[in-house]
Amino acid sequence: MRSNKGQAIAADPDYARPYANLALILAWRFYAKYTPEESLGRAVDLAKEAIARDDGEATSMRQI
Repeated sequence: MRSNKGQAIAADPDYARPYANLALILAWRFYAKYTPEESLGRAVDLAKEAIARDDGEATSMRQI
């Protein structure tokens, strides 16, 4: 089963918010020690993707 964020990205790959939200989730999971260090790198990559799609996306800017 795909996540809601994954479904949103698949439905509209140019919409920044799902990338930003997924970045936030991965970062929090890393900080809470639920996921390995690679998750933090993936979170940064997703935040950059969101910014590339909408440089006014506040959630993405917080992640960077």
